[in-house]
Amino acid sequence: MLLEFRPEGGQMLGWIRKIRIEGNLHDLPHPFDDELEWLARTNHNLELRRVDEIEAQSSPEDQDPDYAAELKRAATRMALVALITRLQHWIAALASDVAGENTGEKGLVSNLKRLNQHTGPGPVSLDFFRELVTVRDSIIHADSQMEWAYRGEKKGVADRYANNTLGEVEFTKEHLEEAIDSAVKQVKWYHEKLLDAEAQKREAANG
Repeated sequence: MLLEFRPEGGQMLGWIRKIRIEGNLHDLPHPFDDELEWLARTNHNLELRRVDEIEAQSSPEDQDPDYAAELKRAATRMALVALITRLQHWIAALASDVAGENTGEKGLVSNLKRLNQHTGPGPVSLDFFRELVTVRDSIIHADSQMEWAYRGEKKGVADRYANNTLGEVEFTKEHLEEAIDSAVKQVKWYHEKLLDAEAQKREAANG
């Protein structure tokens, strides 16, 4: 079922969930999953591979393992920034449908709360995404420091994302994979709930 933009302000994003091939129904991946596959996973893996290639092609005296590791950390951090950007877009679009107005200016956690109030709690906790947003904020606004001050308020990333020795964010490839899987799970869950509710309304209206 594919639903288009709705005139009352909210927008139900389209998602063709199944396709029939030779008489058999097959599940299709969620569009958000496809987005993150190339935007986060593929791009990130290509960047890591390129760092390894440059390091391997360098002469022994030019090789710098510490610098290569720092480039990889930066690539992983920027992959998280891309992930949160796209997650915020999708969640805002779904929340806009619930609200009947554009909620794009609201923050990610605020829109997640709105969706939870409408559909019930999603499969991943709000705290998980709140912590990711804080890591994103550190990367963008605080040079990836584990603690910083913003408008007089002390900010800090969760312990699991903190490198206490260096005093900076420690966001690993494993963290990124967990974030991608959790984001897709959450968006897909909300989207299914909203599409099913829409289908029930249409069925009721048609008697």
